[in-house]
Amino acid sequence: MITFAFQTSILLALFALIEPQQVAVDPVFEVTSPTNERTYPPNQRLYVTIKLHTQTQISAEGTQSTPQATSTRASTCVHIDSHDTPSWCGEVLSDATPSHETVYLSGYQTAALGEGAHALTLRGDPRTLYIFTIEQPTMEISSFGSPAASDDGASSLSVSLTLRNVNPHNPYDYCLLVDFIPTCFPLTATSEQTVNIKSLPRKIKTVISPAIIDRTSNKVVHFGKIYNLVSDADAASSNSVNPFQLYIDDIDTHLKPNPRNRNQTHTHAHSASQKCKDAALTVPMSWPSIACALPTLEWGMYSQNGEDGVLLFLLLWVFGYEEIKDVKYLEFGAEDGGEVNTRLLRELGATGVLFDRSYENPKINLFKHAITPSNINNLLTAHSSTDINVLSVDIDFNDYHVLKAMVDGGVLNLDGLKIIICEYNSHLDPTEKKTVPYSADPGRGWDGKSRYFGASLGAFVDLLGPKGFRLVHCDGNGVNAFFVNRAKIEAGWQDDEFFTTEEIFRPPNFYNKGWSYPDKVGENVWQYT
Repeated sequence: MITFAFQTSILLALFALIEPQQVAVDPVFEVTSPTNERTYPPNQRLYVTIKLHTQTQISAEGTQSTPQATSTRASTCVHIDSHDTPSWCGEVLSDATPSHETVYLSGYQTAALGEGAHALTLRGDPRTLYIFTIEQPTMEISSFGSPAASDDGASSLSVSLTLRNVNPHNPYDYCLLVDFIPTCFPLTATSEQTVNIKSLPRKIKTVISPAIIDRTSNKVVHFGKIYNLVSDADAASSNSVNPFQLYIDDIDTHLKPNPRNRNQTHTHAHSASQKCKDAALTVPMSWPSIACALPTLEWGMYSQNGEDGVLLFLLLWVFGYEEIKDVKYLEFGAEDGGEVNTRLLRELGATGVLFDRSYENPKINLFKHAITPSNINNLLTAHSSTDINVLSVDIDFNDYHVLKAMVDGGVLNLDGLKIIICEYNSHLDPTEKKTVPYSADPGRGWDGKSRYFGASLGAFVDLLGPKGFRLVHCDGNGVNAFFVNRAKIEAGWQDDEFFTTEEIFRPPNFYNKGWSYPDKVGENVWQYT
């Protein structure tokens, strides 16, 4: 006698022959970056973009139909060349899910690979083999012509350049940094080129250097030798020419205003506002002309974003430093000191101190300390950092609390402090004044995955405003805010606020790719200041 259970099993087997079966197959990955069309400079991030096409094979009675995507994620590892140790391992999401943050190799990893061709493969997918090339483009000044005087009291200068490893597929701007202000020009040759700089600022000493800037990230991929050009102008005429004329005067009739944040998700709202249209580029400079131009001055060689260009400009043109080596700085949250806001100052001869909870290096005055509100003022005294000109704060969580302890502590000389750079939480409404509550627990810091960290821009404005510091700029990636000492800038500049906090604020646009962080799951407590 055939049992009911046996009859059921036969029926299920028959239905199985009729219904299509889904048989999982190996994931299929596609690498869209890097590519073999362009070259990648050492000492810069190498972004690796991986797409997932995981499919299932549908079969019925021995026939095959079109594969259909079913899985949304798969794990893999990125291997470079024949290295057994992967450069990155993690989960890749499919096209059907929200975009996964592109992974990248740090500048240290890329530089360690060396120049030349390299192979990229993915674990679990033997079909992926991508060849990319690391190559350093260079642009050096081979000679200067004789300066020619112009009717407006300025001078023009002919500069001959020698370029190497220039790839037309690279999204680079070729520029001369005149007093650290980028003056960019179209590329007309791959080896020799002559450029004429018009309206050269007549300073006692004009600094000029060639630079190649990646417009997709505002990162300097090449920084040439710095030349000091001594003019016969006297000190009284040192600001007789507005340096921003370098942006609106053509170089050989080709140069146009050239802000490099072309691929940003969020544009610089105030750079195109009616306020800036009404604020003519006056001679001598006015505060409105500076405020309108700061977004176009962003470029970074060692900073994470475009902070290098803004910082050097403020020091040179707003505070009038003839020698960067006279600047004293302090930065904490510096990690190993490689990618920080003050490294370019250090490379140009400035001196200062770096703090980090995990790294130390006496050669660059990097000291290992876990910074807290209770110990920061003692550390300032112990490391002779009470009299500084530039302060940079980036500790990813307790920034507001530590900075408040510094400006309220009575140890830091606020009169001598010219510029404060602090990381703000650009996910928060700039009109709100709130911060994460202080936590002394190391495990309570930023989790590296969510938008629960730091403080709002409004909280920092509320803290530093009464201390005499004015918000002047937020970088285009929505990471760092710049404050200047109102008492130390020229009379007339500090009287007119010109822009509100909301107008200066920039939303998240991390790595100039429109990235941001999601809300933190679970506890998410804020403290209003």
